[in-house]
Amino acid sequence: MFVRDRLAGRFVRPPLPGLRRRAGCDRGRAATAWPLCPAGWGGRGAHRPDVPAPVRLSDGGLVPRPSGGGGEPGGCGGGARGDLALTRVSFTKAPPTSAGPSPAAARTESQTVRIVIADDPGSSLGQKTPAVVSRARYGSAVVAPYRLDLTVSVLRRLSSNVVDVLSPEGHYLRAIEGPTGLATVRVEQTDPGSLRVTITGDAAEHRPILALIGRMLGTDRDVTPFERAAATLPWLGPLAARMLGVKPPRYASLWETFVNVVAFQQLSLPAATAIVRRLILAFGRSIESDGRSLFAFPSAQTVLAAEDGALRATGLSANKVATLRQAGEALASGGLSEARLEQLSSAEVATLLQQIKGIGPWTAAVILLRGLGRLDVFPLDDTSVARNLALVAGSTRLDVTEVLEALRPQQGMLYYHLLLARLEARGEVGRASYPRSI
Repeated sequence: MFVRDRLAGRFVRPPLPGLRRRAGCDRGRAATAWPLCPAGWGGRGAHRPDVPAPVRLSDGGLVPRPSGGGGEPGGCGGGARGDLALTRVSFTKAPPTSAGPSPAAARTESQTVRIVIADDPGSSLGQKTPAVVSRARYGSAVVAPYRLDLTVSVLRRLSSNVVDVLSPEGHYLRAIEGPTGLATVRVEQTDPGSLRVTITGDAAEHRPILALIGRMLGTDRDVTPFERAAATLPWLGPLAARMLGVKPPRYASLWETFVNVVAFQQLSLPAATAIVRRLILAFGRSIESDGRSLFAFPSAQTVLAAEDGALRATGLSANKVATLRQAGEALASGGLSEARLEQLSSAEVATLLQQIKGIGPWTAAVILLRGLGRLDVFPLDDTSVARNLALVAGSTRLDVTEVLEALRPQQGMLYYHLLLARLEARGEVGRASYPRSI
């Protein structure tokens, strides 16, 4: 049997089972063309210290292999066999794309690590198409002023969120479920006008993931109209000044939006966050990244395939389970596709969403805000609005209708600022996520 070696452009014979070392597999070989090695990296010296640790395919995800183990020093290593049939690592300049870099994002480092993985026909991974696993850094321009810590804070709500993670260094970490498996993303702010995005996963998925992360973090959103209007309101101006740079985030998908909004209906932040957390831990897939477990948000297919009892065990009420099932069916049928909703006005989308039992005006408005990035809406029926306004305005008596009118057409940014005021009071703004491992 021969396996296609994509990098070399030829067919090669996989290593024989049990082979610990093969000719040419020594430390003297050039680092730009490592030899083909049997599955199971290990042993000190198995990889250069300036190169990311080798990875293994685990349930479709990338997991760093430990550097220690039973392999020979400086060789291909031993360890468990059966993970991969063939692994080849090389360091190469990434090929230019025909379309070139997008205006909002450009690669800052073209040196990448590519790992060609061919599935072991005898393993549980099945006959998947081999993927080129690559780690690359990209530069992403943002509309200044921009603050990553504030934007991630309103995206995740609380630091106990296990999907949207903020590291102690202030980096945003996320696992993304792609067509060929899990990918990891690390975002760091390098200066007021740009972000650095590191993606580890299938090389073919880097560009779509980069675009998705930009949309989630609102990198191209200009909220100057809100900032100017907020500065004219004495009770709101100081908060807006402290939170200058926050951008409206969006969840990665409409399904993720439905779950995060429906679960929060009529519940406190800690209670609702705990429910979503249990749902993710029960049904989401995880991947190790820099010693931390990152969880991908579970797909609609996975969640809806579960029994009602399993979903209720996470803390969801029977009514909320029914609402999510109906929403999932509407998404699967295309009736609530993002492409369709993007063509409709906010009022039309709200009317469509409220056809789902369990979704009222407040839920529809938050879905528009967090799922579609619409800033011309505000969840008026939110029971916490009055409490949050009192937190910001103090003894100032406010007419909410007049306030929203003054902030048009971006009155939705008030929702995020009121949330930030609440998080600020709790010490949650920019707080590192916890725990490090779960």
